[in-house]
Amino acid sequence: MASMIDLSCVQANHDEAEIAAMADAARTYGVFAVFALPAHTGYLKDLIRDTDIKLGGTVGFPSGSVTTETKLDEVAQLKRIGVDELDMVVNITWLRSGRYDRVLDDVRAVVDAAAGLPVKLILEVTYLDEERIRRGCEIGVQAGVEFVKSGTGWSGSPTTLDHIRIMADAVGGRCKLKAAGGVRDRETLLAMHTLGVTRFGIGTRTAKGIFSGPQGGSDGY
Repeated sequence: MASMIDLSCVQANHDEAEIAAMADAARTYGVFAVFALPAHTGYLKDLIRDTDIKLGGTVGFPSGSVTTETKLDEVAQLKRIGVDELDMVVNITWLRSGRYDRVLDDVRAVVDAAAGLPVKLILEVTYLDEERIRRGCEIGVQAGVEFVKSGTGWSGSPTTLDHIRIMADAVGGRCKLKAAGGVRDRETLLAMHTLGVTRFGIGTRTAKGIFSGPQGGSDGY
């Protein structure tokens, strides 16, 4: 199970002590990857040095509505730090507004700039209707992302099994699925895995609950 889990400290109110606690938990559980916001990614890299844990980078958090040029600058800086993969937020405003060509150009530019690093496209599904979830998934496939991902954890509403069913049907096996934002317990994690999710983004307290027992926890991610 740990090999499917990314631990994240990506909320604005997470401090360095919480990032350090996440890194300790990542070592304890042997999770796949860890993520912090860009200004703290170098700090996080030092905390997981001499481990096999992957270092993730976040692009366009939390709204996705920075310019494409800003996203590309973030990608360049994160690559210099040495990240192993990138989780980018779709331009939610453009997606909700039906500006699908602009969304595709934005995502494709990030994938190209990643130059082989895996890119996950975060749709923030709780802000979208079914049509736009499907459109976002299709754009991700067209742009060449490795994963489409359900959320950032910032929206305040959870990713549901229905969201995952829509995403799985939309991608049809053409890319992978990551669930984040509302994966609070082992039962939900396993149910989403059955639907095709192979990576999960969760917070440290939630991870401790998932690994220690069936009840899970909640820490805003």
